[in-house]
Amino acid sequence: MKHTLIALALVLGLAACKQGSQVKESESTVARTTFITGEVTLHRGEADQQLKVGDMLQQGDRVSTAAASTAEIFIKGQGIVRLSESTELTLASLQENLKTKIDLKSGSSAFFLRKMDRTGEFTVQSPTAVAGVRGTAFMVSVDSPTESRVALYDGAVAVKNDKGKEVVLSEPGELSIRSGQDISDKAVRPLSKESLAALKKLAVFQRNTIMEYNSLLDEIKSSDAIKGVEINGSTDDKIAQLKDETARPEKGERVRRADENTIKRDTKKDPLKIEPNKTF
Repeated sequence: MKHTLIALALVLGLAACKQGSQVKESESTVARTTFITGEVTLHRGEADQQLKVGDMLQQGDRVSTAAASTAEIFIKGQGIVRLSESTELTLASLQENLKTKIDLKSGSSAFFLRKMDRTGEFTVQSPTAVAGVRGTAFMVSVDSPTESRVALYDGAVAVKNDKGKEVVLSEPGELSIRSGQDISDKAVRPLSKESLAALKKLAVFQRNTIMEYNSLLDEIKSSDAIKGVEINGSTDDKIAQLKDETARPEKGERVRRADENTIKRDTKKDPLKIEPNKTF
């Protein structure tokens, strides 16, 4: 009887440990959606659902944006991923400060990563190349099923083609990688107007309540290599500032409410749109 009780206790203990590990695993999610415009879909297993701001993402999730739609994913300990319109990618591997792998199927995505020493890896796989980086700002575009393009704005990125040939971009520039063809340092060219315009369109951020996210925005803003970055305050910050201004006697309650409604309406518009008169 005594041995039976001991065995039962061991079984229950193992079950409790297993349950605890499952809870810990579910709490280890390190990615979430921080910005969305238009129609963005999350494909998880056999189910598809509309992706919303604040949704947590996990390894294996596939995200796709429709035409005139964008999405932003914040990966804890790594940085920010911005999906352009008509883009599809998979979070193939997702581990904070360890190993993150993005599988870009189509479209283009911009990556703004933390500049910090770490033993982990961050790689982006496209149909024709793998880009491995540590602390940088760059964009990967799938121009066709047989051609991809990597544009570096800041930092460094090692690009490897499907033949295993590697070229390191250590200064701003871009490189096209075609299936079955060699690549070399001589193929690296200056950033094109298209690549600069693509970054300008995506490098507009909205602060939120995540301290690490806001810290990364300050880091991006201070970079001399990335010009034209626009960082806006959150809706709550704007309303708090408005309330402080309207505390003065000359501004009435009706005016304050009208201004608040205007701010809320404005923030629902696409903040990725930059006025043509702004320079890069």
